Amino acid sequence: MPKLGTIKRVSTVVIAVGILITSGLQQDAYAAVKHEGLAMAGRVTATTPNTIRSGKGAPSSSLGADGDFYIDLSTFNFYGPKANGRWPAPTSLRGPAGTNGTPGAAGSNGAAGSAATASEKPGPIGLQGPVGETGTQGVPGLAGSPGSIGATGPTGPAGPQGASGPTGIAGPTGPTGAIGLAGAVGLTGSNGSQGLVGVAGAEGLTGLQGLQGATGPTGATGSSGSIGLTGAQGATGPSQVQVINLPTWNLSSSTVGATSSSVQIGNLAPGESYAFTFVVSGRLATNQSPNYAIKLGMMVGVSDTTVTPTYSASSGFGYFADASGTYSRASFTIVGTLETSSSTPNTTLYLTAEDAGGTSGSDGLTFTGTGLIQLVGSLL
Repeated sequence: MPKLGTIKRVSTVVIAVGILITSGLQQDAYAAVKHEGLAMAGRVTATTPNTIRSGKGAPSSSLGADGDFYIDLSTFNFYGPKANGRWPAPTSLRGPAGTNGTPGAAGSNGAAGSAATASEKPGPIGLQGPVGETGTQGVPGLAGSPGSIGATGPTGPAGPQGASGPTGIAGPTGPTGAIGLAGAVGLTGSNGSQGLVGVAGAEGLTGLQGLQGATGPTGATGSSGSIGLTGAQGATGPSQVQVINLPTWNLSSSTVGATSSSVQIGNLAPGESYAFTFVVSGRLATNQSPNYAIKLGMMVGVSDTTVTPTYSASSGFGYFADASGTYSRASFTIVGTLETSSSTPNTTLYLTAEDAGGTSGSDGLTFTGTGLIQLVGSLL
């Protein structure tokens, strides 16, 4: 166990240092009031008193004002006074390490008892003497702060460069081949004889120029006619042409009365007049001439039931030969006009193919085509 005297002595040193610093600060504070001795503390103003700060670890440059002091509680290093915004190198407050105490003397053994007589019982074994006190151990000295890392040693010289490896030996160049013999020059053919120059024809006679007639007298100026009436304004020309590519649709079998309609096409505004033209072709599924009579019809339908189109459509009574020479297609042309209702937001058209008569067959029909829809005038 450490001696109390040693602990008291270390505490007394620390307290004495604290009293010394406090006393110095009190004198500095009094000097600040007297405006004397400010340069010694490093202060820049006469109204701000300095103080001693503490904490664990070295103080940061932002801590404290010029003239302040700082104690690192981890190492008991003392910094100050701070000057020009920086803390100076610290001074350690720890005293030197104490020396180890001397070992205590060993205790003496107890006295040996007297020999017992024959009539006496052996006496009890005497108590073991107390162990002597162990000498007090000195206070361990504080561990020194780690030294700074030494500078990096210079780089050693570069080793010598290795010798270059052997270069591969190139083989000898082969001999140049012999030049081939030049071929014989062909004979020049004879020039053909020049044809005879034709005889130039005789130049024709120049005709006589007729005499210029006399200039007639200037006629009298006629009276101004009256201004004609303004003609009526013509109808509005075609505009807003919609080009239609009809999607393919099918008539599954050529049964009398069977019909099949295309998807709805076009987008017609209300209260307008339109003209339309469609060219439709039909093809047999077998791509051959049918062995039965077919009469096809093509009709125009309108999505708005209050509107009735006026149109004419050619009939497909027979088939014509296509590029392959087979009779597999029928052609239809539909031309017409319609006037849309002023109350319906938009109107669309659709085409319907019908087996209009003849002998029924089993071949399916496929239809496709193109068309134009033109705005030709407003009804409003």
